[in-house]
Amino acid sequence: MEGDAKLAAYRRFFVRCHSLLRGGRCLSLQTICFGTLRKLDSFIRDRIWPESNLPCLHEIVMASDGLFEIENLKSDRLDYARTCDAWAGNLERKREEALEVAGDVVVSDYLRFLKMSVKAFETGALNLYRVKMRRLGP
Repeated sequence: MEGDAKLAAYRRFFVRCHSLLRGGRCLSLQTICFGTLRKLDSFIRDRIWPESNLPCLHEIVMASDGLFEIENLKSDRLDYARTCDAWAGNLERKREEALEVAGDVVVSDYLRFLKMSVKAFETGALNLYRVKMRRLGP
């Protein structure tokens, strides 16, 4: 899904959120977005996040336009890099237990994914945005 279809899907999401909130109420959104990267690595796209379609920040803004006012926007990509690094460290420390539950392929894939994610968030290839939005209208 690209271009107009992608924007339309995000618009449907915000229309639904708008319909669930009363006027003046807030929506808190935390989302991973593309930063400098515009296409996911095939390993992540196919094995970790199949059928995902990350937004760019401007798509969030465009899709919510007229429905929500953005009150606060914060990039927490470096915090999320540290989070992914901590998760990878925990998984490595508990690897034997994880292998019993999920098997070698899944554990290896997720370690690879988490380490790739650390680099992607550190470099700005991916971003983690936290957005506070206030519903417009009555």
